[in-house]
Amino acid sequence: MSGNPIFVRLLDELLPTTSLLMALYKAPGQPMCVAHSHQQLLVTLTGAGSAAAATETRRHLNEIERSLSQPAPRAAAPLRDVFKGYRAA
Repeated sequence: MSGNPIFVRLLDELLPTTSLLMALYKAPGQPMCVAHSHQQLLVTLTGAGSAAAATETRRHLNEIERSLSQPAPRAAAPLRDVFKGYRAA
């Protein structure tokens, strides 16, 4: 897989994005990803045809998407309050 620059680029872009989304929207106490899911994904990516690899990747990403929850809306702080810790006393 490391010899495939398109795959490497995809992972380089996908992993930080999904990690951030999971950190923001995963319910507290839930595991980020299940290890066996990654193992199955790697087996499929390295041994199966491209259609099977695409199907397994799609299944894994859909599983992640279903596990995310939208947080309760919060009132936005006024911009001047966001930076109040940086103002001179």
